[in-house]
Amino acid sequence: MAETTTEQKLISLKINDRDVQVPAGTLLIEATRRIGTEVPSFCYYPGLSLQAACRMCLVEIEKFPKLQTACTVVATEGMVVRTATDQVRNARKYMLEFLLTNHPLDCPVCDKGGECELQDMVFRYGADTSRFVEEKIHRPEEKWSELVYYDAPRCILCFRCVRVCDEGMDVKALGVGMRGANSVIIPNREDHLECEECGMCIDICPVGALTSGTYRYKTRPWEMQYVPTTCAHCSNGCKVTLSVRNHEIMRANNRDLSGINNDFLCVKGRFGFDFTQHKERIRQPLLRRGDKLFPVSWEEASQAAATKLKEIHAKHGADSLGFIGSNRTSNEENYLFQRLARATFGTNNVDHHRTADYTGLITALGERASDSLLTMDQLYHSKAVLLVGNDPTNQNPLAAWQIRTGIRHFGAKLFIINEREIKLHRQAQVFAKVGQGQEAAALRYLAHEEGQLPPPLVEQLVQLKAGLEAQSDVAIVFGAEVSGAAIAQLVAFGSKLPGKTRYMALGDYANSRGAADMGVLPDRLPGYMHLDSAANRHVVQIFNEDHTSLITTIMAIPNERLEPAGKTILTYDERPADQPMALAAWFYPGDTFGQEFVYPKAEAEQLSRLNKRKVPSMDSDEGQKQEAAAQPNPESAKPEPANPPAEAKAAPTPAPSPAPKPENTQVAARHEAELPHTASLLPLIGLVGFSLLSVAALLRMTLRS
Repeated sequence: MAETTTEQKLISLKINDRDVQVPAGTLLIEATRRIGTEVPSFCYYPGLSLQAACRMCLVEIEKFPKLQTACTVVATEGMVVRTATDQVRNARKYMLEFLLTNHPLDCPVCDKGGECELQDMVFRYGADTSRFVEEKIHRPEEKWSELVYYDAPRCILCFRCVRVCDEGMDVKALGVGMRGANSVIIPNREDHLECEECGMCIDICPVGALTSGTYRYKTRPWEMQYVPTTCAHCSNGCKVTLSVRNHEIMRANNRDLSGINNDFLCVKGRFGFDFTQHKERIRQPLLRRGDKLFPVSWEEASQAAATKLKEIHAKHGADSLGFIGSNRTSNEENYLFQRLARATFGTNNVDHHRTADYTGLITALGERASDSLLTMDQLYHSKAVLLVGNDPTNQNPLAAWQIRTGIRHFGAKLFIINEREIKLHRQAQVFAKVGQGQEAAALRYLAHEEGQLPPPLVEQLVQLKAGLEAQSDVAIVFGAEVSGAAIAQLVAFGSKLPGKTRYMALGDYANSRGAADMGVLPDRLPGYMHLDSAANRHVVQIFNEDHTSLITTIMAIPNERLEPAGKTILTYDERPADQPMALAAWFYPGDTFGQEFVYPKAEAEQLSRLNKRKVPSMDSDEGQKQEAAAQPNPESAKPEPANPPAEAKAAPTPAPSPAPKPENTQVAARHEAELPHTASLLPLIGLVGFSLLSVAALLRMTLRS
């Protein structure tokens, strides 16, 4: 978690007559990939334990009598390695012949066709014939669950699925049964699977042995377009790549290892996209007439909303209106929403469904907020983690994955305060079980040793405190159970710990953090700035505390360009550079009153232009901006890579510099497509922003009349 300042020791070796320098402890297979030379493998996967089962990564090493597995041999000073000699090529060809002994030749109907690593290797090394004449061992396909199917004859026993389920997910739902050629992968309940249904085993499988119940036999990789977006479920902000055919989402994964989640996706991120085609999904505005709702156009809905809101505003005043925002819409929509409430209607009655207290955390940290917020990468590299409340495994799965992986890779220490025995408590050094709602009391005791608590809990908290004080650079992660004054107590305790303590609040919904960041709050502007703070007066002027004069100004605007005589309206782009939590880059380019209100007669043209150039974004728990939709790419129809470069995934041993892409692998960047909104996991993106602008425009024209 702390910044790495010590230089890694580098060792020098030769690979295919090329001089290479890599950090000490680097595996040969990773060393070859750093120079763009791929050594094939089926069982090796970065971040998981070493298996050496497939024997495809054999290489020649000078002074070694036999070929060695590059996935288990560590590079050493002066080592001379050759990866493409005749002996190596023949060994790989014969290994493929052995793997195909019982493998069915059903590539034309296999779901993995076109992105199968075994298929790629057979094409490359020419293992197109077999010397085996014995009958293949046949087994029927098994349905382990509604989402996971297993075809034993296709399995090459690389054990990736077993290891990712055991080590990565800590579920241990898969194992190996039988021996020799009869070996098979078996589920934990004999004939069916009981697990979290995350689908990691499906995505990590190099062949078509494990297939998805939602995707199988529906399409081919080259028939789909690939659209990167942000997961629409929890607040961790995972990047998801949607595979789309004919405007329908066929599957979701993240095989290109991009985003803060690398290759990880939980069950919601991987399978929770069926709502986009649900028959009850609302696809256009509904307007109530009498006791029934009728579908109408956006223009009609905007006009009806504008008329009704103006009527209530004129009759009862600005404070009679309330604006309830969303923690599932994008930053841009949330910003426009609170700006509509404040600038057009003159009310601060704006809020949203809140879970994690991001405002409380920013307030408690004060000036330290800019460098005290925890990122997912820092959570992974942390030496110690304090988890207060929340159940990350179910509520924030990426956070749980980072904690588990940090424990495996770096020996991180986990300390938990919770009222429930959550799954992560199995890996905790100290688990302090509190009563319902007692998290705040426990934190007060840790910070000041105040309050009356049960003796067993006090004993646990003493052990927890001693354990944390023995660590440095602690990562503190907390859920919605901790809010307000309890966060101040937590920060007070964290400030006493050695090193640099960082904090992360875990929300519940896709843009919980973004809604707060964008000021969908009654007492805060975007960037958590107080409405009544004298220091922020130059920013508050944007929304004009004299709301009546602002509306009067708008009413007096002619149908030409908005240029309020003698009135200066500041924009976020004009904020002083020393202001904390600057958000200028998160808004529309040139988003000023002067441009938002230009040419009312051509409002539709401007709205269309704004909508086309907008790239919606959301904020993850760590505060990182995640683009929620892609820019169009003409090459979007190309299939995704069958065997993406493994060096892209974070490994315990960091590389001294980014590695070039392997020269021999089927490498293709994730392609993006401009698709209808039904292809996005954020169904309101664009539509809500357009409607908000439309309502604002109609209100301005209505107020003028």
